[in-house]
Amino acid sequence: MKTKIISLLFIALLGITISESVAQQNQNAPKTDTEVEKLRIQLKTVENEKIEVETKLAEANAKLVNTDIDKLKGELRESNNDWLKSWSGWFLTIIGIFAAILLGVSYVFWYWLRTRTDQLIATEVEKRLDRFQDSIEQVDTLTNELKESVEKVNILESQVTILNKEHAANIIEEAIQHYYNEPYYKELINRITEEALLDLFNDDTRHIRVRSKAIKALADRKSTKSTSPVLEFLNSTLDSDTYKEAGFDTKLELKRLVDYLGMTHTQESYDGLTIFLDRLLQDDTEMTDFYITWTVFSLAYIGSAINTGSSVSIMKEAIPSMRAHFDAEQAFQNLAGYFDKFNEPDGIKEILSHFGLMTSDLKETCLTLLQKHDPVFVEEQRAAETTINTENEDTE
Repeated sequence: MKTKIISLLFIALLGITISESVAQQNQNAPKTDTEVEKLRIQLKTVENEKIEVETKLAEANAKLVNTDIDKLKGELRESNNDWLKSWSGWFLTIIGIFAAILLGVSYVFWYWLRTRTDQLIATEVEKRLDRFQDSIEQVDTLTNELKESVEKVNILESQVTILNKEHAANIIEEAIQHYYNEPYYKELINRITEEALLDLFNDDTRHIRVRSKAIKALADRKSTKSTSPVLEFLNSTLDSDTYKEAGFDTKLELKRLVDYLGMTHTQESYDGLTIFLDRLLQDDTEMTDFYITWTVFSLAYIGSAINTGSSVSIMKEAIPSMRAHFDAEQAFQNLAGYFDKFNEPDGIKEILSHFGLMTSDLKETCLTLLQKHDPVFVEEQRAAETTINTENEDTE
């Protein structure tokens, strides 16, 4: 670029020199207007070229200045970047050194703290272990003392139970002797707790009469605690030859146990006696004839009291196996009323068929109850009865 500028300047100077030389020659010789005009045109051309050269020179200088400034900016930027990188490296190095120092100090402090803490914990744990060991020894001592106390309590409770049982047995024996003196009998019986009465019944070394009276006392108190033990005992008698071969007095007490269950009006006693009755019918044991009548009566008493007739079918099935007892007329009438309550007229007819001749009151009760169920049947029964009476009168 500089070379071009110098060339243009050189050409311009050369043109000026030539112009002056021609002017000097013109001074020496005459010039025509045409030549003058030509010279003017050349001069104008040279001036234009000069202006153009000056313009290009100014542009070149501007570009040169701009080029130097951009270069300076680039150099300055590179210098700043180098300075920034240098100081950033130093700064990071310093930060790293401080971080390493801080980390080292922290680790040393942590290690010291951990060591100190472990020592304190170990010391405290050792103290606690010593106290814990002492506590264990104390617990063992207390446990042994507690076991000894429990054993003593059990022994005392056994002795108390035995004494209560003996006391209850003695009272019952005395009460039996005064059974017909009801006020005195109740006074004696009420001295015995329910637990003592149950213990007495569960003692199979006692006479059945004493055990039966214990259940009677519980039944009079409307206690339900005896239901399960009595049912269990009654079922066991079906498997025992001892009771199969027992005398009249023993069997009478067994019959009373069934009666006492009839005084306990609960679903448990009703369901238990139903199962017992079913077993009597299915097994057909030697005890069936003895138990079945009183079992059906007790079921009727309980069923009427708790208003359930779920066992009427099996009770009706049991009627042919029942036995007539003239002292049980009211029980048969209650049974007929039970069948009537739960709409079982066939049960009433079974009673009439097997026990209608037992007493006239029982027969009349059955016919009265059947009137609303089967009036034709009742009419036939009454007509047959009239015919029999007429024949008997004629015979007389």
